[in-house]
Amino acid sequence: MKHARVAGARRWTGALAALAAVGAAVPAVAQPLDPYQADAPPPLERGVAAALLARAELLLDGGDLRNAQQLAREALALLASGNAAEQPLVLRARAILARAGPGADMVPIDPPPTDPGAVPPGPAEPPPIAAPASVVRDGRRAALGYGAALGATLGGVLGAAAANEDSGSAGGAVAGMVVGAGAVGGLGYLVGPRLTDPQARLLGSAGVWGTVTLAAMADVVTGVDGTSASDVAWGATLGGAAGLGLGYALHRRRAYTAGDVALMDAFAGIGTLGGLTLGLALAPVEGEGYSLNVAIGAAGGWLIGMAAAPSVEASPARVLRIGAHALTGAAAPWILYPLLADSGSDDDEQAIGLLSTIGLVAGAYVGFRRTRGLHGEGVAAAATAGPSALLERSPDGGWRLGAALPRVERDRGAAPRTMLTLAAGGF
Repeated sequence: MKHARVAGARRWTGALAALAAVGAAVPAVAQPLDPYQADAPPPLERGVAAALLARAELLLDGGDLRNAQQLAREALALLASGNAAEQPLVLRARAILARAGPGADMVPIDPPPTDPGAVPPGPAEPPPIAAPASVVRDGRRAALGYGAALGATLGGVLGAAAANEDSGSAGGAVAGMVVGAGAVGGLGYLVGPRLTDPQARLLGSAGVWGTVTLAAMADVVTGVDGTSASDVAWGATLGGAAGLGLGYALHRRRAYTAGDVALMDAFAGIGTLGGLTLGLALAPVEGEGYSLNVAIGAAGGWLIGMAAAPSVEASPARVLRIGAHALTGAAAPWILYPLLADSGSDDDEQAIGLLSTIGLVAGAYVGFRRTRGLHGEGVAAAATAGPSALLERSPDGGWRLGAALPRVERDRGAAPRTMLTLAAGGF
């Protein structure tokens, strides 16, 4: 019995081992083959390669060059045995690679993955708004205007000195004014592009009023016995040079606007005119008294304007209106002069001089009060005033002093003409 049970056990053990072997072999046959195995049957490799190439052609037609190129390369890797049956597939894969091109690897496919915990970037800052090209002006026009004024002042006194015109004809002075205005104004026009408009205004203003101040002081310091034209010419020349140096020093120290310089000019002009009218009211014994008043008024007014500029909102258009009010107030009393004229005394001139001084100050005050709110008129409004002219009007009705720059007009069939515009603007 024992031997029978042992034999039966052995039979069952062998049967179970055979079943295990069969069970182990069945899943191995039923599982799909891995096409990338090295020992895969060649027909299966060709089938996988054909499927990859079909997919690659679809991607290539859809514009996905990079993925199409990748699938074609994988298909070529499967077809590396060199079998003659694989040759059409190899040619097909190479055709796909040729169509994809050498730069297909650079074609983006999907956006790069983002970190879910990353903070999204905020809105991009808008780029800085640049000023329109028409608003940003160089100093050519201002340098031309101030240069002409400076040249006329210097040329006048130098021409008078050269002609020795102490008390005679003024022909030399007039000729000197014309030549000086043209020469210095032309030089300013050439140098103007190197400066901004406020810089050119500051240098020109300091040069002009420095010339006026020291030319008047030259008449004072030479005594009451008589002042020659050469003395005044030396004073004017030194004053112009000193004024230009002062303007350059101020430009390096602080940025002045066109309105600031216009305010300096206005106060200097009011001071000069006030010095003359006050001298008329005081009736000095010697003529040097008038010169002293002019020197003090010009220099003092310019310095007062420089000190007041940071705290006064002014534009050239506003200052022009203030100056017009002051000039009107100074001129109004002279309407009464024919009624007060008296050839036997100086009382009439003194009275008119006093009234004119009061009117000058009152007119300037009224001008400041009536032009409040006009400081917003700046270069932007002036840029739309029209062609360059001596007197310019902006479309909103503001008037300003400009520079009559020469321009050349060419009509069809006619010779070019050089034109100067005295007044222009928009309406």
